[in-house]
Amino acid sequence: MIHSFFEIYNLLCEAIDKNEKHFTLPNGSRIKISFNLKTIGKLGVSCIKCKTTGNKWIETVVKQTEKTTFSTLNLYDSDGVMITVDHITPKHHGGTDSLNNLVIMCSKCNNKKGSNFDRH
Repeated sequence: MIHSFFEIYNLLCEAIDKNEKHFTLPNGSRIKISFNLKTIGKLGVSCIKCKTTGNKWIETVVKQTEKTTFSTLNLYDSDGVMITVDHITPKHHGGTDSLNNLVIMCSKCNNKKGSNFDRH
């Protein structure tokens, strides 16, 4: 299911500000605030290399019960390229998950970079 970008982004940022672990979409689905969602909520939605901007959320249902739907969200640009989180210093080279070691990249730029060091 595709959702309104700004409505979902605002819900995500509000939940992050309140230090919540989940938030609920307008359709009732519960979304866990994953590492990637939290990072996107804090760092933004545009690739630091090519400047492509995420503008649509795509929901994937993970589990459905009688009362609740649990889903994940991924962010894509208008051409269907996923917006991802990248480590400046890769974890296998000692990089951490701290915000000062993370950037937002589209999947195309992230794949080109691979696991190389990149000070952007």
